[in-house]
Amino acid sequence: MDVDLQKKEKEIENLTRTLQQQVNFLHTGGQAPVTQKTNYLESFLVQQLKRQNREMKLENSMKERQIEELKKNVKLSKHKEGENEV
Repeated sequence: MDVDLQKKEKEIENLTRTLQQQVNFLHTGGQAPVTQKTNYLESFLVQQLKRQNREMKLENSMKERQIEELKKNVKLSKHKEGENEV
């Protein structure tokens, strides 16, 4: 199990190094060569970002619904207080 973990860590280091080299190359004005590993890494990152985006949109809509319900509750409470005072 430790051997598998070490292999995965080494693979992650290599992918990170390759990605960093490509970023540095692009910053110097060149165009980075596209390899299967970088395509996989970019694809993985895009999928992760899309998933995070969906989760955040869902969370945002849930919070908006909660806010609308709280606003309705406040309006209803104020209306009831107004009726009680009259």
